[in-house]
Amino acid sequence: KDFIMRLHNGIYASEKHGPRTWRGAVLIKDSISLTNYMRLLERLKPGTVFDLGTAGGGSALWFADQCRALRLSTKVVTLDIFDMRPPEIKELHEQEAVEFVICDATKASEQLKHLSLPKPWLICDDCHVDSTKIMEEFEKLGMDQGDYILFEDTHLATADECGMTADKPEEYTCDHFAIGKQALVKAAMLERADDYKIDTDIQDCYGYNAARYVNSVFVRVTKATSAAPA
Repeated sequence: KDFIMRLHNGIYASEKHGPRTWRGAVLIKDSISLTNYMRLLERLKPGTVFDLGTAGGGSALWFADQCRALRLSTKVVTLDIFDMRPPEIKELHEQEAVEFVICDATKASEQLKHLSLPKPWLICDDCHVDSTKIMEEFEKLGMDQGDYILFEDTHLATADECGMTADKPEEYTCDHFAIGKQALVKAAMLERADDYKIDTDIQDCYGYNAARYVNSVFVRVTKATSAAPA
């Protein structure tokens, strides 16, 4: 728990630690998550990155910049049910060709089916909804062999509220935020145990489940029987 608490120091802005932004956009990802994503981007060379849970837009912008640094022509598609991006971040998204879609992730296939979505895919789930529905929607959309999905915030020591850090351990609680999501991810992926495997090279890079997500980096290892065209 202490390790996860300290990771939160690198996520949330404070007078002591300063802002946590990327090019002016709030970026709520810890250092291990960012490093693991960098390794996965370099290895996978995704054609499309799906950022589920846009919020202020920092993650989508970071993904776009990392892919450009790797000289990839990756398409970044970011989804949320509301547009909470400040005007200056909307402008940056347009400049970097980040595609924002107002969309419920549990109904994503209908909203995204008309887009060009090059393979392979990296799906980054940073929203707390039914994982089974997310899997059903992206499988319907065309998730296939070699595509990845990473479910964030499944470590049971993840803070219940924004701003909780190791600086104030007496105020740090982890009673509910990640518990439900971990259970949803487990249920969804056990149903698909023959089709998806955990990539332990990414998941356990810094030690067994040493991240703010637990057993949550999945790669599809079987060919879909009726994958939709990308």
